[in-house]
Amino acid sequence: MERKYFKEKLTELVAIPTIREKEMLKESSEALDLIESWADSALSKRRIKNGKTEILLLGNGNLLNPDIGYLAHVDVVDADKEMFKMTETDGKFYGRGVSDMKFSIPIGIEILNKLAKDKGAPVMTLAITTDEEVGGGDGGNYLANEIKFIPEVLIVPDGGDDFVFVNKSKGKATHASTPWLGKNALTPLIKIASGLGAIYDQNSASPNWETTMNLGVLQGGKSTNQVCDEATLKLDFRFPETRSANEILEEVRKASEKIDPNLSIKLGAQGDPIYTDIKNLEVTRFLKIARDVLGRNIKIEGENGASDARYWAKYNIPIIMKPNGGGIHSDKEWIDVESCLTYYEILSKYVNEFTSII
Repeated sequence: MERKYFKEKLTELVAIPTIREKEMLKESSEALDLIESWADSALSKRRIKNGKTEILLLGNGNLLNPDIGYLAHVDVVDADKEMFKMTETDGKFYGRGVSDMKFSIPIGIEILNKLAKDKGAPVMTLAITTDEEVGGGDGGNYLANEIKFIPEVLIVPDGGDDFVFVNKSKGKATHASTPWLGKNALTPLIKIASGLGAIYDQNSASPNWETTMNLGVLQGGKSTNQVCDEATLKLDFRFPETRSANEILEEVRKASEKIDPNLSIKLGAQGDPIYTDIKNLEVTRFLKIARDVLGRNIKIEGENGASDARYWAKYNIPIIMKPNGGGIHSDKEWIDVESCLTYYEILSKYVNEFTSII
């Protein structure tokens, strides 16, 4: 892949403010239109709408059951307008979404376009969702569990910065508690947050593989002299493979019942922890190619973050690795250009080697 092509395409994509938390649905659809316009006319295409979420599938064969799946999301978190104008400094691209994870889309398109011209190539599908940053319930979850997008192997360049292979990552469970009308609704939620915080705050003090909790949202009230009659608490749990979302949900439910049995508990979104067997034939092949291209051993580590890959955890097929980047969700988000081109080389060689065994 030429550097000029990569920069041109990524600049175009970054310029579209696909901010899902602001429900910029029109912009997300425009981004999918742009991506689709890059695809070779010989490729199969499918657009899916599920609720407020739109999904794009592009591939050179069976879109739902390909040999290789390549999963990306085009939505990003909010940022100042200037961050949607991609810049370059010292071999790094800066801008919203360059690392999380718009960089991956021109790479996937370029590989697919070459496969479109090769009748003996493996079947590959690029799946792009638009709601990963808000939980992926209508995107990744729908793909995996409703329409059964199940490839033989799923490549997810949404974790493992600087070519670290992620062999396990935590699951994600979010919970919302909405109380009844007629009392100060904030009071019991504050007590619940405090009680659960006493249990989980210590796990956030240093790196570990324990369950962590983030108090993401506490909303309620309209003025200081009015009793708040309705409030919402949203908690984000990240948990290892030794626990489950249902276990954590039950823990939250019991804590809530002790405070007030009238509290309403709702599971907002969930996903299982990921565990990928590094002895799997395709994983071994991928790691060997990455090692050969990079000229060094590949680190294999667990990752605390969660991605839409969690919706395919039960199939034990995700390969999670990405180029060198950082500053995601910050005003200094960046991706290293040369490492992106190297990542493209790794994926291309992996696809070519996959061709030789089918």
